[in-house]
Amino acid sequence: MMRPTTTDWAQVQEHLDHLLLDTDQQPVNFLVWAPNGFGQHFTKNGHSISRDVDQVLRQHRDAALGFVVNPGGTQAADITECVALFVEDDSGAAIADQLIAWRAAGLPEPSLSVFTGGKSVHHYWTLAERILPELFTTMQRRLIAVMGAAHPGSKFDRSLAKANQVMRVAGSIHPQTGRPAEIKRATGERHLLAVLMAALTAGEERFGLLADPQPAPPPPGHSSDDSKRAVEMLRHIDPQQFSSYDDWLKVGLALFNTDQGLLSAWVDWCRPMASFDEGECLDKWASFSKPYSGSTRSIASLHRWAKAGGYQEPK
Repeated sequence: MMRPTTTDWAQVQEHLDHLLLDTDQQPVNFLVWAPNGFGQHFTKNGHSISRDVDQVLRQHRDAALGFVVNPGGTQAADITECVALFVEDDSGAAIADQLIAWRAAGLPEPSLSVFTGGKSVHHYWTLAERILPELFTTMQRRLIAVMGAAHPGSKFDRSLAKANQVMRVAGSIHPQTGRPAEIKRATGERHLLAVLMAALTAGEERFGLLADPQPAPPPPGHSSDDSKRAVEMLRHIDPQQFSSYDDWLKVGLALFNTDQGLLSAWVDWCRPMASFDEGECLDKWASFSKPYSGSTRSIASLHRWAKAGGYQEPK
């Protein structure tokens, strides 16, 4: 069975142009993937790959076409610099609403908004200056958390924090719907990192993502053996109910501020989460030691969450 239409390579190129990706200067990696596990990479490096890619797509009618947004390679360790921040809402909200979802989060208008041909829109904020992968990952997590908080019940994809993230490219055909991915809006704006940081900080303060504005008083029976009590409290905090990025972060921060030796307890508590990533836990735990000016989470926070799950202080 033939695909309903072919890739619009003019749209593909326009997508790359808006992200300031010049394949004559630096290779861009594309991926054809299918649900059965099939995957084949193509590197566009100053020469056309359209014939080869389209041939593979014709052979695998259930396959999709995407690209690694950040240059350098296909593995996270290969990425040398990052060109944009981006998000995707998997909730199935109306496309018209998704196109303006950034407004509720208090963010600048994206440089580029791409309809995937399925049920979602990808927003990109092209950076005026490229940033290192480590900073990119931090910024992506903050962006996803703020967008999610601005739209309760939404499903902003947390996995997009990886530096080697593959995104569906404009001009490709969605294999399930037969509809093309297409650029819906483009401003050409190149965003200053400082401006995006300020917007995210304002959003974090507005939605209370990290700060505890009125820290709870120490729970009854507060003792010096807080680490043992914290581990017992964890047994009454359901990780599935705290699997959003900001809730996951709050629990980790509370444990860190209780006892910096509780990393293994946090990792074990996180394991049942569908999005569990031990490396991410280790990286975030290390970042908790950096100075933070806002009020924070503590064992009092753990006590409040555990009490809701049936925890009682030992008599």
